[in-house]
Amino acid sequence: RGEVDASSPLNDSGTLRGRVVTSYRDANSFMDRAEEQHGLFYAVTEADLSEDTTFTFGLSHQKDKTNAFWGSSLIGLDGHHLDLPRSYNPGTDWENKDQETNAVFAELRHRLANDWALQLNANYAEQNGLFSGSYLTQMANVGYAKRRTIYHATYDENQGGVDAFASGPFQAFGRTHELVVGASRRIYDMTTHNYSPYNLGGQPVDIAKPNFVHTGHNRAVTTQDGVYLTTRLSLADPLKLILGGRLDWYDYDNRDGTGDYKVTRNVTRYGGLIYDLDDHHSVYVSYSDIFTPQSRLDASATPVRPIVGKNYEVGIKGEYFDGALNASLALFRIDQENRAVQVFVPNCPQANNQCYAPSGEVRSQGIDMELQGALTENWQVGAGYTYARVHTIKDAASPQKENQRFDTDTPEHLFKLTTSYRFQGELKKLRVGGSLSWQSRMYN
Repeated sequence: RGEVDASSPLNDSGTLRGRVVTSYRDANSFMDRAEEQHGLFYAVTEADLSEDTTFTFGLSHQKDKTNAFWGSSLIGLDGHHLDLPRSYNPGTDWENKDQETNAVFAELRHRLANDWALQLNANYAEQNGLFSGSYLTQMANVGYAKRRTIYHATYDENQGGVDAFASGPFQAFGRTHELVVGASRRIYDMTTHNYSPYNLGGQPVDIAKPNFVHTGHNRAVTTQDGVYLTTRLSLADPLKLILGGRLDWYDYDNRDGTGDYKVTRNVTRYGGLIYDLDDHHSVYVSYSDIFTPQSRLDASATPVRPIVGKNYEVGIKGEYFDGALNASLALFRIDQENRAVQVFVPNCPQANNQCYAPSGEVRSQGIDMELQGALTENWQVGAGYTYARVHTIKDAASPQKENQRFDTDTPEHLFKLTTSYRFQGELKKLRVGGSLSWQSRMYN
């Protein structure tokens, strides 16, 4: 792996600044015949157009190529391990994933009188991808023990967005408060090209690359518009009230078939109270609505309706050594409906037979602790622990799922520790560090 990262003022006054980054990586793997290549070019420039106006523009180009098996290693029909070596690769030589991404972005910031500011952000990205792979299945109820399913598709993905907002303080009731008001628009345009064959049935485990034939494509355009407002009110010296809201318009347009979906004027609300206990600690309580559109499709090629719900949180935060070290402890509860879950649908028309349906009411609740910052001038540390129990509390379509773990692929416990130390004296250019992460058991 190699990387070049250079930044510098581009004129004598320093009002024009630039940065260029380029990197390349060529890696093998512990798995036989698995390789990965990555290349990146990134450039950004920032210009002070006046004392109050700054303009930023950047672009990036990235290419990734991976030759690796998509599935997992085989087990026996009765579930026992086959004692295959760690390097065993049940894939084929022709499997690969190629992706190329190009992006541009811009930001315009203008400072107004009385500490107010205007900001406009815009971005556009396009990605072209090719996915060609397979996986093996043990079949106990048919005449052959193994089946190789192959998949070949290309994707043309384009997305753009713009976000404009104004922010600043205002006076009311003898105190200073803060306000943010803005609007945003995002467009996501995705075209999928499908190929056959898809399933080779009882073909041998090792097969040559088939002659894939283009069978059709599907294009879907998703548009989301929104306006939002947030205010931070100073009720008293130690007490702050945060209120916010967002109004969304969401439109999914299947250009090559049925399955259009639209949400008009969805309201999302947010509120929070913060109380400063002393110079170092504050407690808070917050509530927010949830509105999250989803891209998973059901059997009729219609997106599963957006996730809706409520989020409750209460916690305490601490700040030490003039802000160099920060700690937090929070209790949370998240209630959601319509989370997409994969379901068995005979002759599902979606790629890889992946049809989805909305879940019932799912609750995630637990505790989150975090420590981040500097214990000394030269010693940085970060630590975090999260416990989250995610279970179904109501599901009229599948009552047997109630009070059961919703997603066994997600661990309930997560822990992470990072630290770094910068030496002094003759070794002041040397820094050492390490990290440790742990998570509880997952299964499927």
